Amino acid sequence: MLDENVQFDKKVASIILGDDVQNRTFKYSSKMASFKLTEVEVALSAAFIFTTFSKNLLNMDVVKELNEYYGRALYYVLTLNKRNKDFLENYIGELCKLPQMNKLCLDVNYG
Repeated sequence: MLDENVQFDKKVASIILGDDVQNRTFKYSSKMASFKLTEVEVALSAAFIFTTFSKNLLNMDVVKELNEYYGRALYYVLTLNKRNKDFLENYIGELCKLPQMNKLCLDVNYG
């Protein structure tokens, strides 16, 4: 919801982002939702993503350590939840597309 009267849906997204960006972001969101991650998997994925794609921070050594920690924890939870090799490859492949998706949205001209 954008506010109590306006729901953020495909129509609103098309107006704000343009049809191409809206279609690509909703397609990506649908793909990510199809993995049906648990809350723990989502939380560890977020921490892993933030430490993977962070740049130009003051203490990159700590960020690298955190990334390794969260990567191992995420892998452990995914295997604990009996995610198979195909699932892992597909999920990691989609995670790697996040910087492109972020850039796509940042490059929208709201002019």
